[in-house]
Amino acid sequence: MEGAEVVGFESASLRQAKMLEKNTGYNISPEQLFMKYSTIGLSDTYITDYRAIGEVLGPIKANSKFTIGLFSSSNKISYYKTRQLEYVLGLESGSLTNGFRLTRISNIIERSPRSPLSGNQYFLGGGKGLPGGGPELTINPLSTEPWPPRINL
Repeated sequence: MEGAEVVGFESASLRQAKMLEKNTGYNISPEQLFMKYSTIGLSDTYITDYRAIGEVLGPIKANSKFTIGLFSSSNKISYYKTRQLEYVLGLESGSLTNGFRLTRISNIIERSPRSPLSGNQYFLGGGKGLPGGGPELTINPLSTEPWPPRINL
């Protein structure tokens, strides 16, 4: 199994480099966060690539709000896929149950991208990526208003 961990680590690192090259990242945050806080993340905004999300949900439109239900449809995601998404992104189980937003964030280079140094119990360590194999970076916290964010800083 050690070889698989090395491959996953390299894959997350390569995908992280591609994120920086494209200068774009994606964030999934619970809907209630937008009602309670002025920023996406209290001290940092966590981002990944589109692939980490698309591997679970399939092709979906960025800068969209999603509700959760028994079956998936246009902007409704099934409970099953929601649990899968929470797992691959290292989110607390049930954290997306009341809906979530997928935010596309441009100009990540100008937002001080870095590998996170800590996280929840699913955190694998700085530079090691997400539990589902996707890359993980943090950027300076992004405001919840306006949403979706403007392209320019």
